[in-house]
Amino acid sequence: NQRVISTSLMPGAVRSGGATQRVEITSDVGVLQLELALASVDFSTYNAEIWTEGKVVSVFPNLKPIARDGQHYVVLSMSPPAGGDYQVKLRGVSSSGQLELLNNYNFRVVRR
Repeated sequence: NQRVISTSLMPGAVRSGGATQRVEITSDVGVLQLELALASVDFSTYNAEIWTEGKVVSVFPNLKPIARDGQHYVVLSMSPPAGGDYQVKLRGVSSSGQLELLNNYNFRVVRR
């Protein structure tokens, strides 16, 4: 019976003063949901990649935006990654299939 934890990530680069979101993972967590806040919904479909140490570790195609409490998100569900620093690169998919980099989201996984 694995727990699901969910965390909201706000866009921003660390070097511009944005904070790295800490995500604490305990041994009973089986699913991590990352909710990526969208500044605006300009695309019907989004793609996301999770990067660590300069390489892609997960790819999430065909994400649809959802609305909750006046804010829009796309949600990534995954097995919790190992401890360390991660970056999510979010791209909008245009009607012609072109990808446009929109935002980066930084988070640090802390295993407990």
